[in-house]
Amino acid sequence: MHYQRIDKFLLAHTNKQNVFRCIMNEGPINKAAIAQRIGLTIPSVMKIVDALLENGLVRSVGKGVSSGGKPPEMLEIIADAHYAVGVDVGLSEIRIIIGDMKKNIIARNAMRCPKDLCVEELCDILEKNILALIEDSGIDAERLLGIGVGVPGLIDSNGGRVVFSPHFRWENADLRSMLEQRLARPVYIDNVTKHIARAEYDLGMGKGSRYVFNLNLGRGIASAFVIDGEVYYGSNGLCGEIGHLTVNREGPLCMCGNYGCLEAMASGEAIAQQARDVVLRGVHSKLQEMADGAVERIDAKLVFDACAAGDAPAKMIVERALEYIGIAVAGVINLFDVERIVISGGMTKNGASFWEPIKANVRKHLMKYSGKNVDILAAALGDNAACLGAICQVIQKYLNTL
Repeated sequence: MHYQRIDKFLLAHTNKQNVFRCIMNEGPINKAAIAQRIGLTIPSVMKIVDALLENGLVRSVGKGVSSGGKPPEMLEIIADAHYAVGVDVGLSEIRIIIGDMKKNIIARNAMRCPKDLCVEELCDILEKNILALIEDSGIDAERLLGIGVGVPGLIDSNGGRVVFSPHFRWENADLRSMLEQRLARPVYIDNVTKHIARAEYDLGMGKGSRYVFNLNLGRGIASAFVIDGEVYYGSNGLCGEIGHLTVNREGPLCMCGNYGCLEAMASGEAIAQQARDVVLRGVHSKLQEMADGAVERIDAKLVFDACAAGDAPAKMIVERALEYIGIAVAGVINLFDVERIVISGGMTKNGASFWEPIKANVRKHLMKYSGKNVDILAAALGDNAACLGAICQVIQKYLNTL
């Protein structure tokens, strides 16, 4: 029989991250309060705090109020001790943010992402714009810990390779090595939705929960799990590909090569394509009028708008897509019993016509006793989320070296 060994190093890293997070979110705070908040012994907290003090990441800000004994030492994070760069490589835009140790945004920039971008062109763009942003920000470049980059697709986060990015048509691209050679800094590559999950857990709607499922509904559909502050990767690093669950085996071909995936049935691009097909078939609909007769201008936002205006074909497309998403999310809750579902992406910007059906469909497909206390929430960090999550990863990697 196989028995799994408890990884003491992983446990130590998790404890260190939790202490740092606690001081960041609740500081000034004392060691006894930290121990109480995160369930560690005071000696364990003292050891971690001593390492943070020694490395100039935390400082004492004086004595707190005594509860009967010696007044406790109050601690806070030194925000400008170091900095990190976060990059979000989107399908239409590339965003770059510099953040400090408290994940405050120091500087940011955004640029158009060229169509049919190759990996070498991406490295050229990132090298030029990251170095320019560092210089313009006025930070001490010697305090830069590294660069985190979020990319859509399947990522080998340990090796920094883009295994497969269907939207960019990249395969087995060693992005990490290419960028480290150009920037002379540590570089970490991960899936963009995993970065969003990190950011929402540390800074957004995942705070205060142990088990969080993040769902990103944009042109594609992706997801990620955060368990006790750690993004869960699974045995091959590919955990979270909810977009490639088969929900209709008779459905259209997906970019992954299978048929009827959730992404092929219910993503923003799938919704838009279904609406274009309706118009091209000559079905009477407000969609053509709302697109000024230009079928290629029909996108998911326009379909939601037509649905809200009472257009029957648009209503059918939206209702079907949101039912498929609801089925998939209910399945996640039934399987993993998460506390929070945090949803991000352009589809969430459609107000009641999105949120009411999604919540209703999730409840409809839940197992009888499942998900009684689950919260379904809109992500809080908007367009900055992936960059902030990349910054979180850089800081996390650094803390693990102490």
